[in-house]
Amino acid sequence: MLSQVIDAEHPDHLAVAFDVKGGTFRNQMLPQYKGTRDAAPEELLSQLPLIQQMLTALGVTYIEKPGYEGDDVIGTLASMGDQAGYRTLVLSGDRDAFQLINDNITVLYPGHHFKDLKGLMGDASDNIPGVPGVGDGFAAKWINQYGGLEQIIEHADEISGKKGEALRENIEQVKLNRSVNALVRDLDLGVSVSDLTFGQVDA
Repeated sequence: MLSQVIDAEHPDHLAVAFDVKGGTFRNQMLPQYKGTRDAAPEELLSQLPLIQQMLTALGVTYIEKPGYEGDDVIGTLASMGDQAGYRTLVLSGDRDAFQLINDNITVLYPGHHFKDLKGLMGDASDNIPGVPGVGDGFAAKWINQYGGLEQIIEHADEISGKKGEALRENIEQVKLNRSVNALVRDLDLGVSVSDLTFGQVDA
């Protein structure tokens, strides 16, 4: 997949992010975070050092940060690229990356207001509870109507019916969800964009 993207997009700089074993700050905020996930299979875990050796041999920088998810590393790298004036591409199978999208940062799927949507709906895959009875249709409708989660919270009293009631009863959970979902974009990774050149292959 990586070589296909390099082939198609011809990037000047490149870095790969990995998750690190152990919990992250999100588990302190929401103890059940990702609690329903099975542990990564041993066959996959045993391949990670090999993948990392391969990346090193290909001259590609890989980065991991204890206490944070790979997505936070990606968020930080994307912001670094953006601030340095690059058009930045994010290659991630995780829809949390949608929140990074702006004029200079492209994720391989379209997305908008993603952390607001997940704030309201929760996320079963990460074991984050949402507002009961509120699915993507209602969440998207409210976001379109009010402009985003902050505005929905401000206007919570105006939303009628059972869904409005459920929203008001779960407002603290919704605020917490948004904080848990928000990617960190300002980690100290110990690298600058100019360090992320690649292609000096060690045959």
